[in-house]
Amino acid sequence: MRPLSFHFSSLSITYSRFSASLQPVHTMSRSPKSAVLRNNQSQLAAKSASDAAWFGGLAPGALFVLTFVMCCFPLRDFDFWWHLRTGELILERGTVPFADWYTYTDHDQPWIDMHWGFQVLIVGVYRSLGINGVILVKAALYTAAVIVGWKSAGRLLSRSRKVLIWLPAVIAITGRAYERPEMLSVLFLAIALFLAEQCRTQPKWIWAWPGLILVWANCHALFILGIVVWCAVAGEALVGRLTFFRKRPLARQWHSLAISHVIGCSVLIVLAAMMTPYGFDGLMFPWVLYRKFSTENDFYSVRIGEFKAPIMFLQELIRAHGLPGGLILALKNLYFSAEIIVFLMGLASFFAVFRTRQFRLSRLLLFIGFSHLAWVATRNTSVFSLVSAVIASANFEDRDRVAHPGATGRINEVPLWNQITTLGLGLLMVLFISGEWGHFVEKWKVFGLGEARHWFGHDAAKFCQRKGMPQRAFVAHIGLAGTWIYHNGPDKKVFMDPRLEVCTRATFEKFDQVRALMVQGQKEWEQIINPDHAEMPVVILDNHFSRLQILALLQSSQWRLVFADPSAAVFLSAEQAETLMLPPANPVVLTEILD
Repeated sequence: MRPLSFHFSSLSITYSRFSASLQPVHTMSRSPKSAVLRNNQSQLAAKSASDAAWFGGLAPGALFVLTFVMCCFPLRDFDFWWHLRTGELILERGTVPFADWYTYTDHDQPWIDMHWGFQVLIVGVYRSLGINGVILVKAALYTAAVIVGWKSAGRLLSRSRKVLIWLPAVIAITGRAYERPEMLSVLFLAIALFLAEQCRTQPKWIWAWPGLILVWANCHALFILGIVVWCAVAGEALVGRLTFFRKRPLARQWHSLAISHVIGCSVLIVLAAMMTPYGFDGLMFPWVLYRKFSTENDFYSVRIGEFKAPIMFLQELIRAHGLPGGLILALKNLYFSAEIIVFLMGLASFFAVFRTRQFRLSRLLLFIGFSHLAWVATRNTSVFSLVSAVIASANFEDRDRVAHPGATGRINEVPLWNQITTLGLGLLMVLFISGEWGHFVEKWKVFGLGEARHWFGHDAAKFCQRKGMPQRAFVAHIGLAGTWIYHNGPDKKVFMDPRLEVCTRATFEKFDQVRALMVQGQKEWEQIINPDHAEMPVVILDNHFSRLQILALLQSSQWRLVFADPSAAVFLSAEQAETLMLPPANPVVLTEILD
C-alpha cells in the first residue's frame, strides 16, 4: 500500500499538468481578439504619428515657400543694368575690366570687378528667360540659402520652435533680396556655415572650403565672409588643442582634425581667393569697400541708403517725430523689427547654452563680427540674419542635447504647434501675395514680376541714342546712370555712376556740388560737368529724386527740355537743341503721379 503523501503528490502533479494543458487552450481562445485590438491600436498610433509628422513637415516647407514668394517682386535695383552691360562686354571682348569703362571723369581709375562671374551668369539668365527669369532665379537662390542654413544646425529642435527662430531672419533677408551679386553671396555664406557645423564631427568637409572660396571670389567681393567663417572655425580648432582645453567637450570634437590639416586648408583657401583675374589686389579689395562704410561712413552713409547704420534711421525718425512717436514708427517697419528680433534671439541663445559644456567660441566670434557689420550698414542685414539664425539654432540644439541626453529625434515636438505654425506662415503668404504686406513695409514691394513702373528711365536713355546727341552725359541720380550705361555705354560716357569701387570721393563731391548749384541757379555747374570745355554733356534728371533740379532748368533760357516722361527729363543746351532741331518737350508729363 502506497503512502498517503504519494497520492497527494500525484494529485498535485496531475492538476498541474491539467492546468498547463488547459492554459494554451484558454490563451488561444482569447488571443485573436486581444491581438487584433492591440494591432488596431498600434496602427492608429502609427497613423496618428505619421499624420502629425506629415503635417509637421509642412512647417519648414511653408517657410521655404514663403521665402520664395517674398523674393518675387518687380525689379527695382538700379545696379542690375550696369552689371548686365558689363557681363555682355566681358563676353564680347573676352576679358574682364581692369580700368574704368564708363565714366569720363574717372576713366584712368583701376577697376577691380570682383562681380564678373555674377555678371556673366546674369547675362545668360537674362538672354534665356528675360527679367521674369532673373527674378525667379534670384528667388530660388535666396530660398536655397535659407534651406541650406536650416539644414546646417538644429536637427533636434521641434519644427515650430525652429520656424520661430528662422521667420524674423527670413523677413530681414528678403527685405534685401535684390538682383545683385549679393544673392550668390548669401547662398555661399549658407554653405560656409553648413561646412562650419559639419566639419566638427566630419573633418573631411574642410577640404570643400577652398573650392567654395574659389567660386565665391570670382562672383562677389563678399567672399571675405567665407574666410571669416573659416578663421573662426580654425581658431576654435587650434584653441581646443591647448592643454587647458583638452579635456573639455569643446576640444574632444576636434581630436580627429589634425593641426597640419587646418594649416594646409588655410593656405589653400588663401590661394583660392587669389585665383581671380586680379590676384593679390582682388584678395585685398574687400578692405577697400569696408573702409567706405566704416571709416568713411560719415560721407557715404548720408548719400547712400544702404550704407546707413540702422540706428541712423531710428535717430532720423526720433528727430522728426519725438522719442515715443519715432520709436513706434521704426518698430512698425517689419524689416527693422525683424533685425532687432534676430539679434535678440541670437543673444538669448548664448545665454541658454552658456551654462552647458557645449559653448562654442567660433559661434560667439561670428555673432559678434556679423552683428558689427549689421550695425555699421543696412546692406549687411541679410548676411547677419542668416548667420544669427544658424547660430541660434545650433546653440538651442546644444542646450536641448544636454537637457535630453541620448535624444535622436526632435525634442518636445507638439503636432498642434506645428499645425498652428504652418497656418501662420500661410497667412503671411496671403498677406504678401494680396499686397497687404506693403502697408507694413515699402508700399512698392508687391508680389509680381517684371520691372517697377516708371523707375529706370529706359526711354530717356534710348532718346540719347539719336544721331548728333552728345557723347557724354550728366545723370543726376547715380542709379539712373546704370540705365544710361546699359543703353549707351561704353561708347558714350557718363559723369558718375553707382560703381563706388571705381568712382572716387572727389567725383562724388563734385556730383553733389553740381546738383546744388543747379538748384541755386548758378552757372558754375556747367564748368564742372564740362571740365575740358569740349562738347557740353546731355543732362538727364530723374523725376523721383531730382525734381528741384528739373524746375531750375525749366526756368533757364540756356537749357531746353527735349524729352520727358514720368520717369526722367532730358535737357540739352539751347544751342545744341537748335542745332539738332529738337523742339521743347511738354513738361506736363513730369507732373503725373508716380509709383
